[in-house]
Amino acid sequence: MFILKPKNGIQAAEIEDQVTASISDDGSQEIRVNSGKVRIKTLESGIVNIKNWKDGEGKEIKFKRNPQTNKVDRSIIELIHPELQIELTNAITEKNELTPEELEGLKY
Repeated sequence: MFILKPKNGIQAAEIEDQVTASISDDGSQEIRVNSGKVRIKTLESGIVNIKNWKDGEGKEIKFKRNPQTNKVDRSIIELIHPELQIELTNAITEKNELTPEELEGLKY
């Protein structure tokens, strides 16, 4: 089980800085996203804990943090299958979006 938290405003802004856009001479627009970097940064800041997660031999994988950043250690992220990484990233990102009810509350 993965325990997740949404990105805060600064984390979201830093990740948005990974996205670049350019317009060419012919008017076409190109947007490049460093999706791997964005995914890893999102997982680093969004995974709070992991419980009851076992390796292929049935041994429990212990959650650990990087002592320098206090974020989930990259050695843990390396163990997560890329498809699951994407699902977790989507779950973390979805928590950052306002619901229609929350948006309604912002109207004056």
